[in-house]
This record gives sequence, structure tokens and C-alpha cells, in this order.
Amino acid sequence: MPGPISSTQLRIFAAIANRLHMGEAARDLGLTTSALSHSMRSLEADLGCRLIDRGKAGITLTPSGRELISDVEKLISQLDSLRKKAASRPEWKQTSLRIAASQSACQYLLPPVLREFTGSFSSMHIAMTPCSAEEAARRVEDGRADLAVCPQTISAKGVNLLFIGEDELRFLVPPAHPWTHRGRATQIELQSLITPDRESDSYKLIREHFKSEGLELQPLIETGSDEAIKEFIRIGLGVGVLPEWSARNEMDAGKLCSIPLGRKRLRRSWCVMRSDARPATLAEDLFANLCQSVARDLMGAPAQKKASFSPRPRVSKGGAKRRK
Repeated sequence: MPGPISSTQLRIFAAIANRLHMGEAARDLGLTTSALSHSMRSLEADLGCRLIDRGKAGITLTPSGRELISDVEKLISQLDSLRKKAASRPEWKQTSLRIAASQSACQYLLPPVLREFTGSFSSMHIAMTPCSAEEAARRVEDGRADLAVCPQTISAKGVNLLFIGEDELRFLVPPAHPWTHRGRATQIELQSLITPDRESDSYKLIREHFKSEGLELQPLIETGSDEAIKEFIRIGLGVGVLPEWSARNEMDAGKLCSIPLGRKRLRRSWCVMRSDARPATLAEDLFANLCQSVARDLMGAPAQKKASFSPRPRVSKGGAKRRK
């Protein structure tokens, strides 16, 4: 069943059609070329037809693309007009939005969300605090944050949760690593591991994953920067653990390869949190819907209906292959 088409997907298609160049369209939108490619594949799958062709001469629109682009541009214009009208209503006069978010969300998920969001709330002050899921929940519960965006790794009281997507933590290795040719991880305990820092939610999940398989997590390097982890892997310092979507550019370029942690997967549910002490504002609802839309493009998240806050989402965790 086709998923809902997001305004982000339509804007990406319109930008590519206007420029006929993936790099220039990416610069216009403030996104990566990989994110544009992924979004276009998703849009074409939803519509059931190809919209663009890539050749030696560059990008061209297919017959379907040429037929649909005028309708897409009209839809975008109507959406922009709708936002301007809605923004003039008194209930849209919220002046600030405080967001607590994980480091990965700040780096990859929120930039395209905020680009769309500020189109409707151009005068709103946005304060963003990078933190763990546990700290994010505390900030929402005690009123220091309006919303939080992070992996859902804890049970939190006093907050409503909106599931926005699911990802999987995997080993990332250089193309020449033996695991690349085997297609699986072996003798994990002999590898030099590069992980997120030990105060992060990802590190705690990885540690429990290893522990369940009789392995002790003893990383060579810990860092709070996904970019640093990828660079350390690329120059051969060790094997890293990250979600695929954070390294899609490097994987597309053939600089890194992804290997499952084992026969079972280590998956994370991502969510937007808000306090259950009050109803969500229009700005918060829009922000949550945009997070869900961007997560779908970024993580390949399952198609969802329009976002609405609900009780605690499912968290799926699995262990790595047991090594003795």
C-alpha cells in the first residue's frame, strides 16, 4: 500500500526538475544529494512511475515527470498560501519552541524539519538542547522543553509519545575489511571498536546487546560525533557502530560498508515527546508531522498516518550473534 506523499518529497522533486542537477538542487534545499536520491526513490515508488532519468548528459524528466511537475508546483504554491493564511490566526501566535534532541537528531533529522517548519513560523524563536533520551524526557516532564526528539529507550512518566520511525544499529567497516567479503561479523571480541560516547543512549543499547551475548563492550574510541566515528573507520582505526542512514553518503560513495551486528538486529524506535499535562499546540503538531515525514525519507521508516501523540510505542531490541 503506497504511503502518504510529503510536502518535502514534492519540494525535492520540484527543485530537481528546476535545476536538472542533483548537486545544485541539494544546495538550494540545504540537504545532501543522498537524501534527495532517497526521497525521489520513495516518491517514485509511491506514485508507481519514474519521474527522472540520470544519464551522461545529466538529469532529464521522464514523460511522467513532465506531466506531473506542473501539478506539483501548483500544490506547493497552495501549501505556501495555506501556511500564510493559517499563520495569521491568533492561535498560531506561539512565539518560541524549546526542543531537546539527541546528537544524531540535531545533525541529520532536524535541519530539514526546521527548514519546512520555519516556512510557517518564520518569527518563532527555536531553542535546541542536545541531550540523551533520559534527559530529554526529564526536560519535557518538568517544563524545560516543549518537545523532545530522540530514540525511545526509556519508560517516561508524564509524557506522550509519537512514533516517527525505526532504525537499526549496525557495524560500519571499510570496504577492504574481511567482514565486507564475508557479509557477517566474526570474532567481534578481537576488533577495535569505535562507539558513541558512554553517556549516550546508543552506547547503552550497544553495551546491553553485547552483554546479552556474553561479550563485554570495551571500545578503543568513544566520541559523541558521528562524523568523527565515520572518519576513524575510514582511515582504518577500527570498526564502528552507527545506523546506516547516518552514513548513507559514505556508503553510496563506496567508502564504508554496513554489516549486521548478528543474526538478530538491534533496532531503535524514534519518537517525539511532549508533556501530557496540556494539549499540543498547532506549532507542535506541525513540527511532529514534519519529523515523521523526514524520518520516513531519512530512515526508510514505515508509512504512517498523520501524526498524533499516543501512548508509549513499541521498542524492538535484539542481541548480536553469540560468540564463544
